[in-house]
Amino acid sequence: IDAREDADKIRVEVKPLTNYIASALIHQNHLDIYPEDRYLCHLPTAVLNRYRKTQPVQD
Repeated sequence: IDAREDADKIRVEVKPLTNYIASALIHQNHLDIYPEDRYLCHLPTAVLNRYRKTQPVQD
């Protein structure tokens, strides 16, 4: 955000999550179960691997 010209106009509000509803188990850990579907994920590989404790995802 700091690199943006309008950084001084950006505000972020962090609040406790109060309305989370977990989806069915079949939808959890999708990329672990179906690694070939990584192309469906909108997250860059570096972000996917940042907190992984197992083998990194390959590009």
